[in-house]
Amino acid sequence: LGRGVVTDRWQAFMRFQIERNRRLYDEAMPGISLLNRDGRFAIAAAADLYRGILDEIERNGYDNFTHRAVVPAGRKLRMLPRIWWRSQRARISQD
Repeated sequence: LGRGVVTDRWQAFMRFQIERNRRLYDEAMPGISLLNRDGRFAIAAAADLYRGILDEIERNGYDNFTHRAVVPAGRKLRMLPRIWWRSQRARISQD
């Protein structure tokens, strides 16, 4: 780990952590609809963009030592309208 070398063990560890994070995001997403409508978009956007970082880590072969995993700006811009629409459609009785 200290040498920054991507080994089979590192890849297995990262696969485990990424899958774990995806499950946690899946469990948490319904809670966004419980937020005040004004705050839903920011939280939904953060969740989806951070999920995108997980995809980039996989795309980089789990090499987060020499490759920074980022969601490219163009992809972010394409994602935001869908995220906004989904976050605003959620209905709860307190609205």
